[in-house]
Amino acid sequence: MTDERNPRYRDFEEEAKLRQTEERALANFIASGQSSSLSSSGLGIVSVQQAVANVAELTTRADRAFELGCYIETMSLRLQHMELWLRIFRIARNGTGRLFEPDDRRTFGQIIADCEAVGFDTDLVRLMRAFNLHRTRAIHKFILGATDYEHLRVICARYVALPARVGEFTRRTLGLHTN
Repeated sequence: MTDERNPRYRDFEEEAKLRQTEERALANFIASGQSSSLSSSGLGIVSVQQAVANVAELTTRADRAFELGCYIETMSLRLQHMELWLRIFRIARNGTGRLFEPDDRRTFGQIIADCEAVGFDTDLVRLMRAFNLHRTRAIHKFILGATDYEHLRVICARYVALPARVGEFTRRTLGLHTN
């Protein structure tokens, strides 16, 4: 069993392969609408070409933010990555919906709960909730002394593989291809 203090993916080559596969699968999904009940236009994607480019850039930017010591930015980019996969999972499980409804105000925690209710992996749900707790503390309480930047570096390192694991579970569960 994986817990937040003992990350599952310590081998960086394995992690890099998983992330590359994950990026290809997400780009393929957005570009082609692989699920028979979903299409990119039906998901609310404004520009498929730009969406694919942004997704491909997301992981690189998160890694670069970490290297530069911008840990709140790292957490925010990783959250976006996980949120996209969670929204895809929820839509596929519900058979309807858009990735981002114009009036959608749900928090990341609420999106996690929605996905948990339709069968998302409980260990990953627990890890995402823990990550989100650290993230909200960093964003909303850093200035109040609830954490420090060294602790944020540790948190970012601890959860480095979580977005890829969320993507891997989503792809495997939904049968998405990674061409």
